[in-house]
Amino acid sequence: MKTIEIDQLANCVLTYFSQNDLKISPLKLQKMIYFIQAWHIAYFNKESLIVDTPQAWVNGPVYKRLYDKYKNDYYSKDNIVTTIRVNINNLDLEFKQKELISAVLDRYSILDESKLVLLTHSDAPWNEAREGLQAFEPSSNPITIEMMYKFYSSKIK
Repeated sequence: MKTIEIDQLANCVLTYFSQNDLKISPLKLQKMIYFIQAWHIAYFNKESLIVDTPQAWVNGPVYKRLYDKYKNDYYSKDNIVTTIRVNINNLDLEFKQKELISAVLDRYSILDESKLVLLTHSDAPWNEAREGLQAFEPSSNPITIEMMYKFYSSKIK
């Protein structure tokens, strides 16, 4: 399987939301990247799509580098502004990888950010990474490939 930079994936997600006239916030972008990566790991036997590792922050999984890039790069809570357009078909990935990204975007993009946070909070990987922490205690604990694979691969029928 091929890998891409997290910035390429983020630009692809932002393009998808823009082309489909959907709203996205920095928090929702984080969750979309997480779910794409988690399902990629599950479907492709622990193969990562991106090399970045999410951290178990209070509001769910966060990719620190992505957070640093987009935390102030939007005009309103619901609309990240980007000038870079990356269509899924333009990514240097295998066809099955592109299909998976499309499927995850179609499935999760319709959910609001609070629902996505609740989903990540109900999933084992985030909970395992935050084990022993208080609800609002900061954390940079990693959510590992193994954690994601174990949980998400068990959901594949």
